[in-house]
Amino acid sequence: MHKQGDILKKKWIPLTAGLLLAAASVPYFVAATRFFFHPENLPQSVGGTRIWAPSGVVIWLPFLMPLMLGMVSAFLRRTWGLVVACAVIPLVFTVVLSPWTETSIAKALFFSTPLSYGTCRVLEFVTYMFMLAAAVLAVISRKTAFVGRESASEYLYGPPKWWRGP
Repeated sequence: MHKQGDILKKKWIPLTAGLLLAAASVPYFVAATRFFFHPENLPQSVGGTRIWAPSGVVIWLPFLMPLMLGMVSAFLRRTWGLVVACAVIPLVFTVVLSPWTETSIAKALFFSTPLSYGTCRVLEFVTYMFMLAAAVLAVISRKTAFVGRESASEYLYGPPKWWRGP
């Protein structure tokens, strides 16, 4: 029989990872909704035209969806590998898309909020640190805190739980 302290020790790490991913998704959500509901004129350096309203959603959805999926997976304490992958995917997208600096979340926040560019850069750095911390927490607690199957592929393609036995 489990003691209350043991359960809390096992549950706080995935909960913290989920909260970190939720906090990391906030800047992307703010940028996407701001550009969707209030499309603006871009500066002359990036084209100088009025943006198409769904462009914020199109640009930020590949960043936002993995974070939301990882958050749900962490809250449900399932598939720690999915939590790690979903925390790392936006970072990989950021590195791959770095030649197009307009996909930087700091620039998006700078254009869509009244914050200074330095503040937006700090928010971007903190967002990346939240993603890395969530991935590290998921890896550290993979044996104790996450229940069920080991990976998303085993969940999708593995045998049912009743087939495997106790």
